[in-house]
Amino acid sequence: MDRLGKSGYKKGDGWDAWKDAVGKADGSESLVFQGWNNPVQTNAFDYYVWCASQSVVELDLLTGECVVLSSDIQYDCGKQLNADVDIGQIEGAFIMGLGYFLTEKVEFSTGGELLSNGTWEYKPPMALDIPVEFNVRLLGGDDVGNNSRQNVLRSKATGEPPMVSSSSVWFAVRDAIRSGREEFGKAGAVELKCPATIDARLEALDLGFEDMAAAV
Repeated sequence: MDRLGKSGYKKGDGWDAWKDAVGKADGSESLVFQGWNNPVQTNAFDYYVWCASQSVVELDLLTGECVVLSSDIQYDCGKQLNADVDIGQIEGAFIMGLGYFLTEKVEFSTGGELLSNGTWEYKPPMALDIPVEFNVRLLGGDDVGNNSRQNVLRSKATGEPPMVSSSSVWFAVRDAIRSGREEFGKAGAVELKCPATIDARLEALDLGFEDMAAAV
């Protein structure tokens, strides 16, 4: 970081300068570096976050259970301020999205009472829902274009945008359902609800014991 707030400290000033800066954390001086992007005053594309993701799933056609075998994410966060933090944020947002797309169904009664008010009815992602193989690659060096020049130290957010990348799991589940149906002679488009809970997967599969027995 070139400067810490308005205190005037520069990178390389040393440990004593850092201790002095931390000592100012009594509310008298801001130690937060902030930045805002106004698409009206700048190019609207300056702060676009680019991301690509791919997921592979294994789907049990009988029970609807699903395992995410692998997920690969390539993410443009501009110039990295801290790669470890960025990767952790991306992974966390991906798992948050995993719940949104696969498990976390909110249900209300006809009278408006929240029915999914505990983990017996509401299913957030757990340890076994994490992809077996999970890879995150940050674009850097020559891969980072000038489109982040307007941002704070040419960085981009990694807190919430990566959540969208977990949609790759939903699409993988839908493709698995389509492929599974084709094995039993049921071709055609698949209508899969979101979140794609086990009930939604079984509904989209629409395979009974008769279908499976006939295929043996």
